[in-house]
Amino acid sequence: MHGLEAHSVTLRSRHTFATALLGEGTRALYQEYGVVGRRDALPAIEHTFIMSMLADRIRAICRENGVLPQRDALPGIEPLWHSFQVYMTYTLAALNSELADRFLIRSSLYQIASLMFTGFHIPDLPWRSHIRGFFALVRHHGGFQAVVDSIPQAIFLFHSVAIAVTMANATSPATDQIAQAKEWTETQYSQAYDYSLSDILPCPTALFLCVGRITNLRVAVANGVSPAALLVSAERTSEKLNLFDPACWTKAFSTVPEPRKVRTVYDTAFKLATILYALLSLPTELSQPFAKMGQKPNPERKEKSKQQQVSEVNQARLHYRKLLFDIVVLGKRRASLVHGCLCWPLAVLGIAYHDGPAETKAAILTVADELRRVPVGSSGPSNILFTLSRFWASGKTRWDECFDTPVHVLL
Repeated sequence: MHGLEAHSVTLRSRHTFATALLGEGTRALYQEYGVVGRRDALPAIEHTFIMSMLADRIRAICRENGVLPQRDALPGIEPLWHSFQVYMTYTLAALNSELADRFLIRSSLYQIASLMFTGFHIPDLPWRSHIRGFFALVRHHGGFQAVVDSIPQAIFLFHSVAIAVTMANATSPATDQIAQAKEWTETQYSQAYDYSLSDILPCPTALFLCVGRITNLRVAVANGVSPAALLVSAERTSEKLNLFDPACWTKAFSTVPEPRKVRTVYDTAFKLATILYALLSLPTELSQPFAKMGQKPNPERKEKSKQQQVSEVNQARLHYRKLLFDIVVLGKRRASLVHGCLCWPLAVLGIAYHDGPAETKAAILTVADELRRVPVGSSGPSNILFTLSRFWASGKTRWDECFDTPVHVLL
């Protein structure tokens, strides 16, 4: 019924409907991002807006029916898929025509980011290509700082893309990364990320940057760099992680009004998840510094054998996964998961429990299923459900064996 109703609406009425929904405030915001004095560009923004609405409706209907938002999953909403495809075509056509106009860069950046987020809703869409496109457009206009300096309002788009590319690369094979991520410096990632604390990733800046560093270590190893040459970098990252104290992190973000004690829960969960990410994804030589975090250096301690090092890393994994499980699954603040705040830690937790008992795995999947049913969100929780179930059934144990194809796990 939903699909037939959507299909019966004419293109003109959809245009009017979108214009009405935008309202004066939102219309003014869109004009601020690329269409001031450019009336010809407004339809492009509206095409993007309608495309996003249709994608959200498709995801909602599929969620209600317990299926992934894929075109052949529910034949009854095929007309809705057709409308979505039409408006995506309009959006892409408008974007292609705008790319040559340097005065419409704000509109173009917004549309590329919208295509990226639409891809998070619909798994089969090439969301990674849109991230690459965002980087390419920024590069074409002089790079990160040049664009941010000339369009200060666009920082919120850089914030979203910084989160998307950092976390997507973490859950993609080391040999299949969005390589353009290296075009921005760590300082620029910090600048973009610090714009706000994200509702979908309330991760402290220091930990967010550590995730990126650990991914870079994974990629370097995959490209043939010896672990010995990377050890200093791993030690510095582990030191940065170790120094972060959730109880003392007081940076305020006005958009996140949670009480301090709730923020501390988030901060602790992300610290534990980041440590586990290193333990699970790096070779023993590089994960050792993370396993020894908190230990006082002992100059008289003898060099450990390879077997002892592996055992130490494994013991650290068992220790940290229990702490994270207590927060994400058993914690009294389960209500905080309604907004998907701990989606990424949940995915990390699932990999850490690759050899855990069946009841523990079932509890992790239950939380993922609860997140999958959140009315507003992406396909991230569904990806967690599918990926962890497949990974556990395979009997494999390593990070890149779980994320053997690119996927995103954010709400």
